Amino acid sequence: MIRNDSAYWTDEEGIVKVDRTRWEEAQKFESDGWMVHWRCDIDDRSPEHSMLFANYSILPDDLGHVAEYGCGPFTQLRHISTFHKKSFKSVCLIDPLIDSYPNLQNCTYKNGLLCGVSVTTVKSQAEEHIIHNNYDTIICINVLEHVQDVWKVLNNINASLKTGGRLILGERTYDNFDCTKLFDIGHPIRIKTAVIRKYQQNFRVLYNSTSQGYEGYFIGVKK
Repeated sequence: MIRNDSAYWTDEEGIVKVDRTRWEEAQKFESDGWMVHWRCDIDDRSPEHSMLFANYSILPDDLGHVAEYGCGPFTQLRHISTFHKKSFKSVCLIDPLIDSYPNLQNCTYKNGLLCGVSVTTVKSQAEEHIIHNNYDTIICINVLEHVQDVWKVLNNINASLKTGGRLILGERTYDNFDCTKLFDIGHPIRIKTAVIRKYQQNFRVLYNSTSQGYEGYFIGVKK
């Protein structure tokens, strides 16, 4: 029998929520990937994401107090800071697999520092981490397709961001996706552009990608 995720699909938003079993299956795939197949990698497509954000040129020079959800072993903040000369005062890295990443030889914060700044790490699903009005900048790039409940994550991010703070959100959109024809064990979530447009009502949008399928890449200021 060929598997698919059609049980989770809605015509309005795509796949925005899966059950715990499906999410844990995807997390095991992700963990096995990093610990075995990708353990010698040095980056997770940071230049590609940078291009979709027009090289982050809209961002200020100082990002202030930063949180990065779904940071992985390298973070996107490292690339933003190093290659685009953006400084930051502090950083909190949130990821359900974060305890395992320092075992990788190329993990960029294994010594407790990222770009010379002390790192706070939180082992948590994005659905569970929320500190109200705490961060000046939140980064969430290529993360939503790995979560269990998209709207819970997005609402947590919005609550954790200070009014006037910046969100850097990057996610592929799947308006014409047929989930009966493709099963991707590691990526259970498939959102439509409508999800992004609805969420953007909370923000003054500074930048939005116009690349087809990448309309979920935007930078906004929380209203």
